Amino acid sequence: MIKLLRSDLYRLFRSKAFYICMIIYAVLISGSAFLMNWSYKVIESNQEAIVGETITIQTTAETLFKDGISYGISSLSDGTIQILLAIVISIFITAEFSYGTMKNIVSKGYQRPKIYLSKLITMVIMTLIMLIVGFLSGTIAVTIITGKLGTFTGTYLWEVMRVVGIETLLHIALASVFAMIAMVIRNNGGSIAGSIIGVSLFGTLIYQLLELIFKNKVKFSQYSLQYNIGLYRLDIAPPMDDIIRSIIVGIAFLVLSTVIGIIAFKNTDIK
Repeated sequence: MIKLLRSDLYRLFRSKAFYICMIIYAVLISGSAFLMNWSYKVIESNQEAIVGETITIQTTAETLFKDGISYGISSLSDGTIQILLAIVISIFITAEFSYGTMKNIVSKGYQRPKIYLSKLITMVIMTLIMLIVGFLSGTIAVTIITGKLGTFTGTYLWEVMRVVGIETLLHIALASVFAMIAMVIRNNGGSIAGSIIGVSLFGTLIYQLLELIFKNKVKFSQYSLQYNIGLYRLDIAPPMDDIIRSIIVGIAFLVLSTVIGIIAFKNTDIK
């Protein structure tokens, strides 16, 4: 298992796709902050001296850029990382099948569950790195813009640590789902399409269909990964029921996708 993990980590840190997606993510997160700040300044400079309109714009800008840490946390809920994770994970896992290296690994006698878990752990580490990069990029950018890093009261720090932990769990669960899809499809383009379109669009339609069948008596969409990931974008201290649900959803998706992925990989005929 250790040898497998070392090999996978070596491949990850030599992957061009990983570094390209990480740089793109950092640029998008920090760049969007500077772009929004610039756009508000342009609008304000072109406004006529109407007090009501000026106050509205200033209030909106202050809400978006409360401080660096707040923006960094909101970046964790940004849908961009989901697309980038789907791309990196699909490329990383399907490459083993495309180049025939997966057959060589299996032929050496490694147990398939250990092979799968090694890939999954590597993708979890990659996800953590991406989250850290996004958080730091957003925090640094808005700290430069506003000159405010954030308040450091005990309550606020606890809320920040809690939401970061929950977002990390949810994104790890999402990475696990993408890894499962890549292991099942085993094709680069198909895995990327299945991860992005299947999870983001088709998954949403399934939740909506279930709500329609049950006449909205049960809010199934609240139990999706995307819903819970986006839940903390504007509020880092939601009701405790929402926090508990997010934790349960993250653990459930992580466990189920891992079990399904291992079973599918064990029954796969590798050529």
